[in-house]
Amino acid sequence: MDKKNWMSQLSNKLKLNQICIPGSHDAGVYYNPIMRALSTNPLLHKIFSLVYTQGLDTTGQLENGIRYFDVRPWSTSLASAADIIKWIEGKIGFSIPESLVAEVIKALNLGEGDFVAHHEVPLGMRIADMVKAANDFVASHSSEVVIFAFSHFEHFNGVDEKFIEVLLENLQPTQRLVVEYGTNITEMLLSELKGKVILLIENDSMYKNSVKGKNKKGIYLVNEAHERTVDGVSLTVEFPLYDKYANENDYQTTVANQLCKFGKFAENKLFLLNWTMTASGWALLPGKSGVEDYAEEINPRLLGCGHASDFLLQPNFYGKIVNIINGDFWEKSGDDVVKACLKVMENRDRKLKAIKLVSKADQPLKLLPISKKEGEGGCHFNADHAMYNTWYKIHIRDNVYRLRNAGSGLYLRAATDGFWASIFSSRDNNLLGSLQEDSDQNLDWHFEPLGDNTFHIVACLRKKEGIKEDRLDASHGNLYLHQPNDGEFQKWVESSPDPL
Repeated sequence: MDKKNWMSQLSNKLKLNQICIPGSHDAGVYYNPIMRALSTNPLLHKIFSLVYTQGLDTTGQLENGIRYFDVRPWSTSLASAADIIKWIEGKIGFSIPESLVAEVIKALNLGEGDFVAHHEVPLGMRIADMVKAANDFVASHSSEVVIFAFSHFEHFNGVDEKFIEVLLENLQPTQRLVVEYGTNITEMLLSELKGKVILLIENDSMYKNSVKGKNKKGIYLVNEAHERTVDGVSLTVEFPLYDKYANENDYQTTVANQLCKFGKFAENKLFLLNWTMTASGWALLPGKSGVEDYAEEINPRLLGCGHASDFLLQPNFYGKIVNIINGDFWEKSGDDVVKACLKVMENRDRKLKAIKLVSKADQPLKLLPISKKEGEGGCHFNADHAMYNTWYKIHIRDNVYRLRNAGSGLYLRAATDGFWASIFSSRDNNLLGSLQEDSDQNLDWHFEPLGDNTFHIVACLRKKEGIKEDRLDASHGNLYLHQPNDGEFQKWVESSPDPL
């Protein structure tokens, strides 16, 4: 695969909101050779494993197919390298040995007034070098579009205009996207964007005062909102973007969080999938807790395990697609992220048929609430919302199907002892929601026809193993597996989903 020019195969008639591109989380914080060598020291390894998010510099990431760069600038105008060492020590709670301080300062190579990338600690690339690398790349790869989104500004104090000048000085006019303020860039055609670098900032005050206030063309506002009001001034957001991460270091919870967010997504903005796990604690060997460790766990599962492929890589119930797949150390999984983006676009017009299942006793089959709340990494919701009464009925064989919730991406699972892939459970029964979607027969449900479009829904594996409590029952609004009977709660009718 030619990852340097992979966007050349995309039609110029597509809009930005109709494509999917690979993104780099904390893109400027990469292991340069000096830092990689220093990380052989156990103490520095503990620090670096929590900080470094990428293994390639900007040019390397661009050549690897990355087109969206999440960058967090840190101004060094208020602190020397020695001051920053002290700040790092305060952050980590102990002192770096004197024998290593000089090496770390040399590796930082920070000049006064620089702007560098950070991930809690300013150990990243110079912003000027990153923008220049993108400028040079699109100058020689005219089919590609590169996006920088600057956020999480740290230690800025009256240097807004200097930062803006650094961006513009290192991006030539021919490579810079220039449109009128207020233009919705996500609605623009690729024919208007190819060969350009798009500069975005998530900083209302800087945008109002140092961009629009100084009429600096070529820098735009990125935000989840479409409109912003700053000091009484209304600002139109040129790049509306949905970007919410899970903040979890557990794979199942992380993915369930992102599945739920995408399942509910219906807005006219780009959707950024955070395919990242959050490092926490020290990376004590042989245990894993560093960013690179987690990337090695989650990245291959984007395509390799199928947990995302038939939900995240196709349109959701509202017809929206994933537009950016953001992650760490993508180079460790080869072509996977580019292939995943191409898969999203291949599936753009594909849509699974959604249904609603209601018992003859007028009880809907609805997703059960997950215990964790939204801000805690889970997917908390009102289970009475019509979305969670909506299911994809996926044919497996004969009268056997799997039921995947349209609002969460989780499968209905009839658990047995020893289950490992379950995300939530109801209180006293034996039904769970699951990520697992390959050979687990606990996800298989037999639809036994009763006539008049009515079914019994039976858990295949439990029936096979002779377990009597195998029939789906929705008594009193809860889900159960009960013994076969003729109750109306065990007779199901398939219909169209409720209006949303």
